Amino acid sequence: MPHKNTFDRAVLGGLMSEGEYELVAERVRGSSMIVFGLGNDSDLWREICSSVLFVETDPKWFQESEDSVLLEIDGKVDQWVDEVCVHEGIAAKFDYCLIDGPKGDSPEATGRQLPIYWSTFLAPIILVHDFDRAWERECCSRYLGEPDEVFDRLAIFSNNLR
Repeated sequence: MPHKNTFDRAVLGGLMSEGEYELVAERVRGSSMIVFGLGNDSDLWREICSSVLFVETDPKWFQESEDSVLLEIDGKVDQWVDEVCVHEGIAAKFDYCLIDGPKGDSPEATGRQLPIYWSTFLAPIILVHDFDRAWERECCSRYLGEPDEVFDRLAIFSNNLR
């Protein structure tokens, strides 16, 4: 288990349930991970992963650091993007990919189509939060297939890297 204070701060301020945090923390400990979305749980991932890269799309959440990049991502919820090339700033390979951003919670919001597609090039295990939302399920179905496991609002996929 990570340091109790770091874990508690993630649970209190983050958007996942305590069970989801426990499940992800148990799986990713000591591994490399790319995370789409900076937030109140970022210190947890920094503490337990051997290396982590955060990709943020909202300048309000972006924290200037060597483990974070700010990207502008096209696409809105329920609108397919035609051009889905992987951004050169995130072309490394990781053990895990956690998709918890962009926000993607309304038709005006930036959707998660591109991060879900990009994940197929980035990691053999992909974790998608907010899988209870129709757009996330549709994007995952198109690019990742059926999840291996669903826990609460978190879906876990095995990926044969392209």
